[in-house]
Amino acid sequence: MRNKFPVNVCLIALTVAHVSVAQNSPQDHLRVPNAAPAQVEAEQMTWDITVAAYA
Repeated sequence: MRNKFPVNVCLIALTVAHVSVAQNSPQDHLRVPNAAPAQVEAEQMTWDITVAAYA
C-alpha cells in the first residue's frame, strides 16, 4: 500500500491556506488601491457594506 503522507500534507496545506484567506478584513482589501490616492492627497475608497452584501 502506498504512503498517504504526501496526500495528507497537501490536504492540510490547502486547509490552512483557505483559513488564512478568511482572516482578511475589509481594510486589507482597500490598502493597496488606496496607496496611490494617498500619495496625491486624493479621496480614498471606503468599504461599502451594501455592495459587499450584494457581491
